[in-house]
Amino acid sequence: MPSATVLIEAKRIRPGAFQHEQLAREYLTLMRDHSTPCRLLLLVLPDPPPIRVLGAGRFDIAAAIRAALPSVHAKAADPPPLDDLLAGVDQTCAWIPWAEIGDVVARQEQAFP
Repeated sequence: MPSATVLIEAKRIRPGAFQHEQLAREYLTLMRDHSTPCRLLLLVLPDPPPIRVLGAGRFDIAAAIRAALPSVHAKAADPPPLDDLLAGVDQTCAWIPWAEIGDVVARQEQAFP
């Protein structure tokens, strides 16, 4: 869309984990490579947060991104300023569980015979 960019990360319906830098890489890519006014990193998850990060435990989504962002930033080509990236995490990330998507689809299916 001309005014919005959405990057969707859909995890399997069964429990799983994110790689250590995975969300930080996706977030940095979204913020660096797309200049639309509205940018969203949408996570479709098997369960509500906290999320599991391999070898690190469970984290709030924003905390998982912030923890890995400095190392991802240091390796990235032409990244935005780290302070700007860190400041924008809360306004850029959202999540929805698969169960809620299933409920919405089921309700809509009933509404359209």
